[in-house]
Amino acid sequence: MKQQSAARSKSNSQVVKDKLAERQACRKQVKEQFKSFDIFGQSVNFTWNGEDQFKTTWGASVSLLITLMMLAYTLYRFYYFVERENPTVSRTTLIRTVEEDEPFNPMEKGFEFAFGLKALLPPSIGFFTVRKIE
Repeated sequence: MKQQSAARSKSNSQVVKDKLAERQACRKQVKEQFKSFDIFGQSVNFTWNGEDQFKTTWGASVSLLITLMMLAYTLYRFYYFVERENPTVSRTTLIRTVEEDEPFNPMEKGFEFAFGLKALLPPSIGFFTVRKIE
């Protein structure tokens, strides 16, 4: 009976060792995958563990941070591109019907001149004259 329990404890300890070895192998594989993201890896004259560059976890972290910042900025600018919005440009809209009694003076609103292309302007809004000067 003692021999059976000793055999069991050896097999149990072997199972524990196998699980620990598997965890370590998995951690090492994840760490190596993360390190491969390092864009700041230093070149080595010969090779380092079969690689042309010496990559670190710190370099991969900085690379990931820079990539995320660039992606966030690109998405931010893409949103304004798609929505045709620019936070530095303001747009003022003046909605006015032609039937209003008071005449409209564009110079009061900051315009130098105003004219229409498809239809004549009503005289209550204004008029323009084009002269050819030689």
